[in-house]
Amino acid sequence: MNGADDEIRMKLVAGLYSVCAVAGAGSDDYVLPSMAEARKNSIVSLKEGKSHSDLMYAGASVPVQAGAVNTLELVMSRKVMLLEEVKVNSVPESVTAVSVTIVPLYESLCLDGTYSGANGTQTITLGKEAGTDVWKNVEKLYMLEASGNATVTVGFTDADGTKNYSYVLKDKLEANYKIKIEGTYMSGEGVLLSGTMTEDAFWEALTYEYRKEFIGEGQLIFFYKRTNRPITFSEGKFDHTGKLPLPVPDSESAI
Repeated sequence: MNGADDEIRMKLVAGLYSVCAVAGAGSDDYVLPSMAEARKNSIVSLKEGKSHSDLMYAGASVPVQAGAVNTLELVMSRKVMLLEEVKVNSVPESVTAVSVTIVPLYESLCLDGTYSGANGTQTITLGKEAGTDVWKNVEKLYMLEASGNATVTVGFTDADGTKNYSYVLKDKLEANYKIKIEGTYMSGEGVLLSGTMTEDAFWEALTYEYRKEFIGEGQLIFFYKRTNRPITFSEGKFDHTGKLPLPVPDSESAI
């Protein structure tokens, strides 16, 4: 399915079915199982050289009865975190390159919403801000959550080679959070790191992006409905839980 108006129709015999939905995984960026081979434990893996998108998942067990109307509404949950900003201050003038590496991360997502592979790594190459001693990331980055206590390694490269400074984070890097990491180089001490993890700010930033990208297209309502978030407008918020399911047409009630 490529849009909110797309439909999937199938005739099923009576029984209990497991429904798994993964959103954001397009075939251009991910290796996807075929329809014939898809199972709950099938893996959705990122292609070489590609970056994660805003992956979301929903699943449910659905009993199908013969001749009955079966309605299913799935609530998606986010399976990635957003690395919004990585910044290192007071970098020595002799440094020609700065990188930040985060390990261990989960490597892939399964169709049942679980993760696969626990030895993933993500390296972010920072760029220098003109006329300053500050190096920071150029683009925001989605990542699967950490598979354990994450280690952040800051690498400085100069004429003598690369020197690394590694730190183990106390807080687990989890899905559905927006991450900011900031470090300051202190001569003789290395890089002192600090950071923030916020959930509400993540949603605010994502909602802003949807409003900007789909202005006038009527897509924002589907974003609120799919993510089960309150509809936000100038005068407040509207909790739509259970209030927006669409009726099944009589002509489709036997499908």
